[in-house]
Amino acid sequence: MIYDPLIIALRPIAWWAFLLIYALFDITLNLIFCYLFGKKQRVREFFKDPLSILWPFFVLGPITGGYIYVNGLLENIQNGFGKIGLTYETYSISPPNRHLFWIIVLISVGLSMSTRIRYEKHRPNIWFNRPKLFGRTRTVLVDFPMAYMAIMILIKIFDQWYVINNFLSSKWLPDIPFQLDNLYGIHWIYNIVVAQITIALIISLGPLIMMVREGKQKYSWIYKTLFSVAAISIIFASLLLAGKLGHKISAIYEHFASTYIDFLSSSSTAPLDTSILLQQLIINAQLDRLMTLPQKLILPTWLENLLGIRFAIFLLVEIYPTLANKFSLPKPSPLLEKLLDKISK
Repeated sequence: MIYDPLIIALRPIAWWAFLLIYALFDITLNLIFCYLFGKKQRVREFFKDPLSILWPFFVLGPITGGYIYVNGLLENIQNGFGKIGLTYETYSISPPNRHLFWIIVLISVGLSMSTRIRYEKHRPNIWFNRPKLFGRTRTVLVDFPMAYMAIMILIKIFDQWYVINNFLSSKWLPDIPFQLDNLYGIHWIYNIVVAQITIALIISLGPLIMMVREGKQKYSWIYKTLFSVAAISIIFASLLLAGKLGHKISAIYEHFASTYIDFLSSSSTAPLDTSILLQQLIINAQLDRLMTLPQKLILPTWLENLLGIRFAIFLLVEIYPTLANKFSLPKPSPLLEKLLDKISK
């Protein structure tokens, strides 16, 4: 469990509402400052930036929405454990730690300040950097909160992963296999795994957005690397969790199937009476019902397709062009090369 006082104030707000609110706040703030410091000319510069509208909705918005959404996942995990008589804290890394909170705040300050310094050095004439008061106000109202929320998202996802991983590594088995969720009472873990992979796919869009905003700036690789490493790490960790969940599902199925079959085998040689016959009928019915339950984990087809598409884009758009330039490999197709050159100006 991670100590996070900000989420207490934001908890009543839906993740999609906070996403829209913050994105619209950023756009409104920018327009007000553009008009104050540059009148209509600066406003025109704002709208000429290809990401002036996209950035708030596809970078800032997902971070703010993700911050609320990840906390919602925490509540779902707590409720899931409660239904099977366990607690989140049993498997968590540590109790809420205020020292970790202040370390995150300091790192967020450092990241937001470094962003401001880089823009003042490398892109002093961009619309949100004139005058410096404009850029520094954005640092306080946008960059710092974004850094804080992004770090919290990653830490909370890791903590949730750690908790579920420990649980799936335990010897826990349900008392009975037949639950309302038709997945042995742990369908909520399946939902968490799918949600974490989806979050990682959204995070992975960051480097593509960076290609448009930062283009061929020398420092843009820092942003792209951070987004890529975060996304790949979450996807890899979530797939590991999916593997463990699949193993747990198989173990539960095999345990009850073995129990039922052993009973039927042993009772077949026992003297027959009414109670034995009745038990055999019940166990046979339960075994038939067990056969309808999942024996392994199957991820949604739409999620597998999205992973495949994102991986193909990663190779063709983000990796191959760089390797082709460095190692004299065949150039990408003319259409792709033209597109890459256009978005990387």
